[in-house]
Amino acid sequence: MGWQSAIAYWWLLLALALLELGLRALGLGNPPLYVADPETGYRLRPHQRLRRWGKRMVINRDGLRNQDLTSDRPPGTWRILMLGDSILHGGTWTDQSQTISAQMQQHLSSRLPGSGIVLNAAAPSWGPQNQWGYLRQFGTFGAQVVVLLLNTDDLFAPPPTDWPVGRDRQYPRHKPPLAILEALSLLLNRSAPRPLFTRPPSGDPVADNLLTIEQIRQFVHPQAQFLVTLSPLRRELKQPGPRDYERGARQRLADLLQRGNVPWLDLLPRWNTLPHPETFYRDGIHPSPAGNQQISQAIAEFILHHAGSQLSQNLSRH
Repeated sequence: MGWQSAIAYWWLLLALALLELGLRALGLGNPPLYVADPETGYRLRPHQRLRRWGKRMVINRDGLRNQDLTSDRPPGTWRILMLGDSILHGGTWTDQSQTISAQMQQHLSSRLPGSGIVLNAAAPSWGPQNQWGYLRQFGTFGAQVVVLLLNTDDLFAPPPTDWPVGRDRQYPRHKPPLAILEALSLLLNRSAPRPLFTRPPSGDPVADNLLTIEQIRQFVHPQAQFLVTLSPLRRELKQPGPRDYERGARQRLADLLQRGNVPWLDLLPRWNTLPHPETFYRDGIHPSPAGNQQISQAIAEFILHHAGSQLSQNLSRH
């Protein structure tokens, strides 16, 4: 190797090193990791602290997007458990302080006596059956109120599976050896092809998910107040509104909750009274920062209306 080739080689190494450092400063090479789980299919790996695209993410020992907490609720405090999917979790595009749960905690702390916390039990693409698996495994953490935050697509969600973990680039099991390799993977959009989900044995995914919601209600009811919130897809806003099969699923959900005497908040009518509700979305389903603010405020008001007295009394039942 001549001296010119040697210089070029070292310049290339330097450029790659600087590129690696720059990408790591953005958070590449340190994605949130997932674990397979027999109850939920998959969930966030416990004990994670990372910064990605300038946004902080903390996952505690229980897989919640919260700081660590005691299993039992301390006397004189209030606690709310929220179950959801990527809307609640917030993903890497949402800073820890800007998640729906964190903003709800701010709203409620100014209205309720004592201190409290809103727990964020969620993962991308979770449906009711994943959330029920989490609840069976971890319980309610002594919460006085449990809120199930659904979106319309959740009513059609498939059963839990651990297939994405380590196969889909959005659900890595291990950190990549280099940030450069992760950047290439993102640019090339390389993931194993997803399997085709078979139709559930019942032939009716909505029925399966409604049954699961009823199981969640029965589990929560002796321990806490159970509330449900439904967030619409962006294309459901205004006219022509939800598609016929979505209207049918929404009505079946309403009937189920009415029979179980479960208060629920459908955000679609609320959004449709506002001039530009489409600004609440960053894509077809996930909320923008403005959307997070609107959703958190709406759910906080909903909780205060239906369970504010329970929280104010700091009931000790778990």
